[in-house]
Amino acid sequence: LMLLGVMAMNTSDTQYKLAGNLQFEDVAMSNAEQAIDAAERWLEQDAAIKRATAAATNTPFEHSTAVNAASFVPSTMTWTGADPYPSVMVNDSQRYIIGFVSTNKLPSATATLVCTNTTISFDCVDTYLITARGLGGRGATKLIQVYYSVTH
Repeated sequence: LMLLGVMAMNTSDTQYKLAGNLQFEDVAMSNAEQAIDAAERWLEQDAAIKRATAAATNTPFEHSTAVNAASFVPSTMTWTGADPYPSVMVNDSQRYIIGFVSTNKLPSATATLVCTNTTISFDCVDTYLITARGLGGRGATKLIQVYYSVTH
């Protein structure tokens, strides 16, 4: 009977640890998703400011500042200030980095439209690759990447 009791305690303890680890992974995923949301909001606000500035001053539109999306590997980054690519810290457990991918014309745009970074056009979009890292407890880490587009 004592052996059965010890086995039951060990099984219960293992299941408790497994459930705890899943919770830490869920927290890490939630933090990564919140970092993605923060990056998307920043891109929308930055593009709106640049559109308004370009229209008011009659100057060329410039896409949001970002690194080249092909130039960094998120899994090898330390996600600190020591990286050559700047990541933005939302809080201690949420960071993101925005990579510029391309400028494209929407399918609904006219065939003659040419999208450059200097034109203000709601038929043109800048596409970015947002990579976010979320941390949970006990070293749980989640990386998420999404493509996000904002209009010129």
